[in-house]
Amino acid sequence: LNMFNGEADSREVSKRAANADIVILVEATPAALSNLKPFGWDKRFPYALGDPSDGFTNTAVYSRFPLSHSQLINDTAFQQWVTTARVPQIGTVRLMAVHPCNPYCGGRWSAEHRLLRKKVIDNLDLPLVVAGDFNAVDDHGPMQALQRVGLKSATDVAGAGWLPTYPADGPLPPLLPIDHVMINKELTAT
Repeated sequence: LNMFNGEADSREVSKRAANADIVILVEATPAALSNLKPFGWDKRFPYALGDPSDGFTNTAVYSRFPLSHSQLINDTAFQQWVTTARVPQIGTVRLMAVHPCNPYCGGRWSAEHRLLRKKVIDNLDLPLVVAGDFNAVDDHGPMQALQRVGLKSATDVAGAGWLPTYPADGPLPPLLPIDHVMINKELTAT
């Protein structure tokens, strides 16, 4: 979920995450993360990573399952993480929490997507979930490149159809799907 510089309603975020095992929050501010605590957030998700002191560039990962081998992906405008979740009855799953810069960043958008693609390639040896605000639609070159290295859209695998997510803060309903969950061949989606 993109918290839109921490402005997302904490009660609604908590409600939507009620059945989740892992939640990724991008553009999470220290205040927004603190506002989740009264809703039992820390009890529900005892494992977390992210630097809440980093203002709205923060990406936080919350999990019901233990996280290990966590690494911050360096040289990006927003925090992006690679971590490993130990999921009961499934085993080890690599998770990438992503938020590359948007296309208005110019060359930085392309550079951050190239870095993301490299990190995906480096982590294809395990079941892999790459999720977050990609700031790109399926027809963008960077998304096509991720598909060519073996990722597939969980939305497509589940047959969920068109699920636009942007813009989420204006008078119009969302029109473009720029937020994605992608998986490799080791996983499926329902």
